[in-house]
Amino acid sequence: MPAAETARATSKRRLYASTQRRNRRFPGTYTSEPTVSISTSATDATIRYTLDGSAPRAWSPLYTGPFTLDADAVVQAIAFKPDWSASGVASSSFVVDTGRVATPRLNPAGGTYAVSQSVVVTCSTPDATLHYTTNGADPTESDPTVAADGTITVARSTLLKVKAWKAGVPESRVRRGDYRVLGAVAAGGDHVGGLKADGTARVERAIGLAATVYLRIPGAKAGQGKITLMLQNRTVEYQAVTAGNELPTGATVKVIAVVSSDTVEVEAV
Repeated sequence: MPAAETARATSKRRLYASTQRRNRRFPGTYTSEPTVSISTSATDATIRYTLDGSAPRAWSPLYTGPFTLDADAVVQAIAFKPDWSASGVASSSFVVDTGRVATPRLNPAGGTYAVSQSVVVTCSTPDATLHYTTNGADPTESDPTVAADGTITVARSTLLKVKAWKAGVPESRVRRGDYRVLGAVAAGGDHVGGLKADGTARVERAIGLAATVYLRIPGAKAGQGKITLMLQNRTVEYQAVTAGNELPTGATVKVIAVVSSDTVEVEAV
């Protein structure tokens, strides 16, 4: 095989989604909650996935092991590895019909956000009534309602729970979203603290800050990985290099220099 073809073949890895198919009525439809596992043939690759049919990105949920689905989903996954091309998208659709009302979904899902969020609540069961709470208690039919495809404004850190009911059908499971809202940053001049006028972060303000590796960083500046850190009340990400030893995913590091507008140099803490 020519060298160029070999390089393409070895720098890309397809990943595959599979599930334990229990109580299947027909392909893709399950009468009990299916277990989904995702794999790739690339050693040390990181897999990111989504459940709503959108293309996974480097900041999508990290796959750490098999998980179950309690509602309809389109699982999409991509494998990432430093210095390699990202894999193709693996996709599998699941219809979960357990005989009860479908578990509601929240978009965006729980997480840390710089500003308030308008959370869209959906439910695939027609004519279901959705009740929610923001005090940590499981919803009951006496709690406030939200229409399907309606929104709930989360203006501060909140534990949001939503549950659905429909006459003659067992109620859904509880959907939980833990939202951490950091709040707006005081404005001034043409930028906001460490933010440019367009809302993007000023990379030089990252120097000296602690960060977390979420895509392995090769040692001796042999390649780039990625980090996330909090900068002016926002979670931002940068490509990163290190002159020291390899830094694994999850390691805590410190930013010591700026390489470019989107790349920094880090060292182990």
